[in-house]
This record gives sequence, structure tokens and C-alpha cells, in this order.
Amino acid sequence: MNTKTIRHYRLALPAILCGGSLLLNSCTTQNTAYQVQTQPMSVDLEKKVLRETGLSGMAVGAAVGAVAGGLGGAVLGKIAGANNDQMKRLIIAGAIAGGASGGFAGYQQGQHKGKQLVASGMSRDQVRDLVKGARAENQNLASFNAGLRKKIASTRSISDPKERKLAYGTLRKQTEGRLRDADSRIALRNKALGSEPWQKDYRTQSREYRGLTKSMVNDRNAMANYQNQISQLDQAVVY
Repeated sequence: MNTKTIRHYRLALPAILCGGSLLLNSCTTQNTAYQVQTQPMSVDLEKKVLRETGLSGMAVGAAVGAVAGGLGGAVLGKIAGANNDQMKRLIIAGAIAGGASGGFAGYQQGQHKGKQLVASGMSRDQVRDLVKGARAENQNLASFNAGLRKKIASTRSISDPKERKLAYGTLRKQTEGRLRDADSRIALRNKALGSEPWQKDYRTQSREYRGLTKSMVNDRNAMANYQNQISQLDQAVVY
């Protein structure tokens, strides 16, 4: 390979790589990245992400492949003792072949990264749904406790001992069921909080979820106290 050919190719190398980088930035737009972070993952958004990451990967892969292919052609030409014109043809052929294969490989890699981005978006949506669901569960349990206080007071005012004892038995069964449900939900939340994704990838949501879990534990303990109160009142009924 003569000095002139090497000089031209060295000039072409950064140009190709810069072009590929610019195309990467234009294909994977900031708007799409923002949408993934702020919007629920939908079919349309998933298609958009995969299309853009595939195209950006193809652009970079083609650029790198063209450079590698062109260099390979130059090396082969030098080994074969090619003249200047033959060297140029080998470099061009190598660049075309390398660009094609590099573009295909880059597209596949871009699609893979796109799928990871989609999966992270879906996981984020699931975490948000869990936090939202936990908040609703807490409100429901707090409402149950508030209603339980009123039911205990109204049951104590029942004059007929048999009816009062029956009412206490009904309240006790209802509370036992809600206690089991609360214990199950608390166990599931603590299991999620102990997993690596919650500790590593969803720290903000994890803090809120942990706070909601502590609140549920408090409401659960308050309900257990009501349960003990109901049992004592039930045992005190004489008829």
C-alpha cells in the first residue's frame, strides 16, 4: 500500500465514524428516549423504539464494517502486490462488503438494545402499577378499620345478648379474613423490596413502596387490636 493511499484512507476513517455517530444520534432521538421514561409502554412506542435503535445500530455497524472491510482489502492488496488502481478497487470492495455485513450485525445489536429498553420501560410501568395498587390497598384497609370502629360501637348497643353475640361473631370472622389478606400482601411487598431490581433500579419507587408497606403494617396491627377487643366483648356476653 503506498503512502498516498494510506493518507486518503486515514482521512476517510474519522469521516465515516463521525457520520455514523451523527446518524446514531439522529435515529435515536431525545424525544423517543423521553417518551420511554415518561409514558406507559405501548405497542406504538415499542415499534418506534425498535425501529430507531435498529436503524442507529445499522448506521454505526455499517460505518465500522466499511472501515474494517476497507482496511482488510488494503491488507490483502498489499500481500498480493496489487498496484495503485487494484488497491483502490480492493479497498472499495472491502468497504462495501464490510459495510453490508456490519450494517446487518449492527441492526441486530440495535434491535437487542431496543428490546432491553422496551423491557425496562415495561418493568418501570409494572413498578408504578404496584405502587399505585399499594396506595389503593392502604386506603381500603384504613377504610375497613374506620368502619370496624363504628361497627364495634353499634354492636355494643344491641340490647338482645344473642343478637349481640352473633354480631360479634360476624365481625370477628370478617376481621380474621382481612388480617390474613393483609399479612399476605405485606409478605409479598417485603419480598419485592428485597429483590435486586427494587434495590438497584427503582430506588425512588422503592422508598415510596417501603413507606406504604410500613403504613399497612401499622393499620394491620391496629386491626389486630380491634380483633382482640371484639373477642373480649364477645366472651363477656351473657344470656
